[in-house]
Amino acid sequence: MTTELIVYGADWCGDTRRTRTQLDDDEIVYTYIELDDDPESAAWVRAQNDDRERRPTLRLLRPSKPDVVLAVPTNAELTE
Repeated sequence: MTTELIVYGADWCGDTRRTRTQLDDDEIVYTYIELDDDPESAAWVRAQNDDRERRPTLRLLRPSKPDVVLAVPTNAELTE
């Protein structure tokens, strides 16, 4: 298994657009999940964010290590 980045967001959300633009500019590969179309993923995001659907929420899946979850990351956090 390799490291995988998943971005949960909404196309209409400015922070989601900003995050995706930054990741694209940095040529970072990720999977995008539109929360408005995926109730199961939206429930997972709420569970990670004190029952709030914070957009975007990023999940970094790493082999043999705990997942890293970031909600509404800054551009500086994205480059770390």
